[in-house]
Amino acid sequence: GERYWSGSDVPIAWLGIPPDDSCRITISYDDGRSWQTIADAASNLRWRWKVPLIDAPRRVIIHLERIGSSSGQTAQLSTPITIEPPSGVITPTDLGQAAVGIRKDTVLKGYIHNRSARDPLTIERIEFAGEAAGDFGIASGVFPTTIPPGGTLDVELFFRPSVRGRRTAELLLVSPSGYVRQVIWGHGIAATPLHTIVDFGTVEVGAQHDVSIPYTPSTTDHTTIEWSGDSSAFRIRVRALSSVEVVFQPDSVRVFHATARLADPTTPLTLELHGRGIPPSQHMQDPTRFRTLALPTAELFNAGTAGIGSYDGISLMGFYAPTDGLALFAGGLLPLRFGERRFYAYGIGARLAYRLSERWSIASGGAVAFTRAETQSDTTQITLAAPFLLATVQLGNVRLNGGIGYAFKEHRTSHDQFRADVPILALGGDVQIAPQWKVALDMFHAGTVTSLPIAASVRYFGQQLALDGGIVLALPTNSRERFIALPVVSAFWVFR
Repeated sequence: GERYWSGSDVPIAWLGIPPDDSCRITISYDDGRSWQTIADAASNLRWRWKVPLIDAPRRVIIHLERIGSSSGQTAQLSTPITIEPPSGVITPTDLGQAAVGIRKDTVLKGYIHNRSARDPLTIERIEFAGEAAGDFGIASGVFPTTIPPGGTLDVELFFRPSVRGRRTAELLLVSPSGYVRQVIWGHGIAATPLHTIVDFGTVEVGAQHDVSIPYTPSTTDHTTIEWSGDSSAFRIRVRALSSVEVVFQPDSVRVFHATARLADPTTPLTLELHGRGIPPSQHMQDPTRFRTLALPTAELFNAGTAGIGSYDGISLMGFYAPTDGLALFAGGLLPLRFGERRFYAYGIGARLAYRLSERWSIASGGAVAFTRAETQSDTTQITLAAPFLLATVQLGNVRLNGGIGYAFKEHRTSHDQFRADVPILALGGDVQIAPQWKVALDMFHAGTVTSLPIAASVRYFGQQLALDGGIVLALPTNSRERFIALPVVSAFWVFR
């Protein structure tokens, strides 16, 4: 009752009485009216019959006759087997062209067809044979798998030519019904060098513009970039297996031309880069873009930028950016006396920023701080460590900023010591309302604080200096707290 494909090997096995286990094997295609010998003296209790190719399904009866001292004994299948032609199960397939060494995946819809309308078809595995077998393979799919009667199976194959020219192999479909062979082929071609022209147009001196170019290198190793021309204003970064990011940041008023060649064994890329630096417009950029008012942003610095200033007119803070993305901060409050109270504080921090696009930036960082307040009768000191995450988006003249963090705090007094860890959520933003004028707003929320601080200011800024004047409101979140309003003054000086 089993089905076999013509062209396959049909295993025939029997039980014998050694040494008289030799058999003559005959088959009949016409229900026993005529017989054809396929083995005169099959031994070792088994025989593998190479089924001839046929054009239409045929029923086959297999008959065995013992040879030797027990000659005359016979055995015959009670139910005929069916031999089916493999035509139509799979078809010859051209996988197209691919650059030498570059993998190309192809989904073949309905590639395997179960021609039986009654029986399911089990596929045990797919193999490849021939001189170029190593250039082909299965890209996806799990075997064994079963195809229902009359159904089909999609198969995804890959082709990665090792040399140029036509590459041919045999695909072997292996199942309990035998196997089907079919030819597959593809053509290996030399990579065509890619050539792209990027014109950035006009960009203000000090500003930057970036362009992303789709590009898939053949290797994930470090890509070598060969420059020619004036490359001082251009930067290139290859994102693994996805794209090339080109940045133009002019440092003077002039025209820039450069050629960058990305060396790759199969997909070399040549970029012709053009751009023109123009004087900064009257719409000057805020030199303190690293903050809205008191909330830090995810904006990148230019490497080598440093600055010093105050958020509140009393404490001092300085910063330095050794790279575009990394910024280091330090500051504090010198010992200061208010009536009977004496205060001082200091802290350090770092922030690592990354630009996602021209509009979006993200950053992460952390800060460690120490504060101390003393009176004649008591001393209070707080040690704080706070990791944080930031996100900033620029929408024309409007900038929105948000951050989350967690403060690990330890309080010590003359009489007690306790922990007061607290999550922190901060939102802020600013809008440029005129050349060199900006309005900024920050608000903070901490889990254990019973008021909501909101700070707003008007800022005037030049090339290096920014001055703020505004107000801080502490809005009570329960009936026991008081409403507080305080003025805020800040100034920052930035060096580049």
